[in-house]
Amino acid sequence: MIHMDFLGAASGFFWRIMTKKFSSKLTRLIFPTSLAISMMVCLVSAGAGHAAKLDAINIYGYFDLDYRITTGDRYSKSGPDDPNLKNGAFDQRHLNILTDIMVSPNLSLRTHIEFEHGIHPSADSASVVMEYGFGEFALSDALKIRGGKILSPYGLFSEIHDATPAYLAVSLPETFYRAEFKGGHMLVPKWMTGFAVLGELSILSSRHNVEYVVYVGNGESRFTTNESSQDDNPNKAIGCRVQFISSREIFIIGVSSYFGDRAISTEEMRVPHIAFAGHASLTWKEINLTGEFGRSQMGSVTENTWYVQSSFRVGKFTPYVRVQVMDPSDAEPEDFWTVYVAGVNLKVTDALFVKVEWDENARGRRNNDIISGEARNFGEFRASFTLMF
Repeated sequence: MIHMDFLGAASGFFWRIMTKKFSSKLTRLIFPTSLAISMMVCLVSAGAGHAAKLDAINIYGYFDLDYRITTGDRYSKSGPDDPNLKNGAFDQRHLNILTDIMVSPNLSLRTHIEFEHGIHPSADSASVVMEYGFGEFALSDALKIRGGKILSPYGLFSEIHDATPAYLAVSLPETFYRAEFKGGHMLVPKWMTGFAVLGELSILSSRHNVEYVVYVGNGESRFTTNESSQDDNPNKAIGCRVQFISSREIFIIGVSSYFGDRAISTEEMRVPHIAFAGHASLTWKEINLTGEFGRSQMGSVTENTWYVQSSFRVGKFTPYVRVQVMDPSDAEPEDFWTVYVAGVNLKVTDALFVKVEWDENARGRRNNDIISGEARNFGEFRASFTLMF
């Protein structure tokens, strides 16, 4: 009975979001509250009070050390802390600790803590971040409930964007996953605090799977506000992702969407943010072809970005090439950012990877990232030593 009540509340909640977009105070108040109460009832019904044993706690993670050097200073006034100096720099980029605690067979707590850029109290770029922390109750493989802080499900890699052992290149396509650092705006918020409903369905004689996730959370706020604990406007953000995964993951195709309001100032507390994306990956023998396209509208600004990556595995070596393009505003000419990438990934052991690549960057003269005296085009050599445990 509890499960049916939850499904009814969740479906009614999502339908009203899509049709009314929280048009009334009553809708904004009642339906998120109903969803949260329904999920908490399900979690409580799982059986509170069960202490986790040591053998039910899994700890794992990864570490990487990067090196970068550019063909020239990107900035007219470079200082010792500028990571783009032409004399190069090492960066202890990630030390991430992940913990899975199985409270009971169908109830778990999952956390991800990141120590970034060689933590030091006086370093501006160093940080300690809880990438995610949520409880999950699994009614079945087809229906799971999460509550807490999550990485927003969007595209192929958003939930593992910092997990460098999980992908070939030194970094994911930054014009797609970090557009805010390339003269554009973030396609979707990196984190979401709220609730998610997700699952996996087997189809076609159980040889293929369909995965889905629907979530509701705080969404985006001003940079002075922590999205993990506060919301600057009454509207909650919603999003979803659905993807088809063939047998042995030979073919993956999916779509993602996000709807929310962003507070960018005290005068503009409800700027609409709508985003859509599509992704696909095809693996045939030792060849892989992967691509994604994203479109994000923030108020009156529409951003488009895409990339295509191809790789070919030869023993322990996997060479790859990638083209990634971003247009931060379709109404603004000459603001593009294009990156051509060529590199190789060496699998030294099952736990150690060495990556080497060259990135050639080309930027339009009106890209927002360009400041006075900065080179529009530049090359960058990147290397990464990645260890997982």
